[in-house]
Amino acid sequence: MRKNSDGGLRRSVVRREIDKSNPDFWCKLSSNSLSRRPVEGGKNTQPAVVIESGYIGLTPAGFEAWLSINDVSFWPKKYSELERTGLGLSICEWLEFEIGQGMSETEVVRAFVLVMREFNFGSVQGLKKIVKSVKAAVSTTKIGPIDEHIADSIRKGLKGIGGRRWPAGVVSFPEVAATAEA
Repeated sequence: MRKNSDGGLRRSVVRREIDKSNPDFWCKLSSNSLSRRPVEGGKNTQPAVVIESGYIGLTPAGFEAWLSINDVSFWPKKYSELERTGLGLSICEWLEFEIGQGMSETEVVRAFVLVMREFNFGSVQGLKKIVKSVKAAVSTTKIGPIDEHIADSIRKGLKGIGGRRWPAGVVSFPEVAATAEA
């Protein structure tokens, strides 16, 4: 809290980060999430190359938590701002190239943010849940209306989402798109 020049108190608004050591909020590549690829065309079946697989970044619950702890003025309005929150690049690309084809970037990001606010990944109970619902409703009105067509596409793409996991088609978007074209 700070004092205004007129002597009144005002709340200072700062951008906050989530706890990246919390596995509910952050996915990181661990040594057991590495996969191996054998040498092609040879008799040697021993793994030759270690390739990274998996998603690194905010979990769905982590993104929801990030939205909850930050003022609406800090909420992302562009794909690059989504990435700065900690969302993985594949999710941002999925939104831009799969969902956002021919759509306004701000409309797609706004719809994504509001759709993510619909999920309840926390184990909030009772009065806290009511307060959270009211906060979500107030936040929604502060960032404007949602394009339901875009929101429905996002909801469809997020089918199977969980607190700690994004759907495979979202986190593997570039690879999934490349195999679909082949």
